[in-house]
Amino acid sequence: MTRAGAAEARTTLDGAAGFDAVLDTALLKEAALRPVRDQGAYVGVFPGLEPASERGITVTSGVVAPDGALPREMLALTAQGILEPRRTGTVPLDETAYAYRALRAGGHRGRWVLTC
Repeated sequence: MTRAGAAEARTTLDGAAGFDAVLDTALLKEAALRPVRDQGAYVGVFPGLEPASERGITVTSGVVAPDGALPREMLALTAQGILEPRRTGTVPLDETAYAYRALRAGGHRGRWVLTC
């Protein structure tokens, strides 16, 4: 298995072209597939929501399982105001269906916050 170091990794697709592989954690789907070279690889983290394969690109997905300690540490840092959570939007509970449809459609970074 070949591993990419920090110099080879990118966190945005802006101006990207010709990547060997893309890890799509934001449900960008087809938009994340565009910069992958022919016969490259696309890996998503939402099983069942992968885009259709094209240009010989291998499309797959997996599930990420946290180790338990790290999420607790990140939650504590967020509560202290050190980490800022990434939010897509905030909606009242009676608009939960809207937030759910938007989440399933993909293409957003962050999460929806539901308020009372």
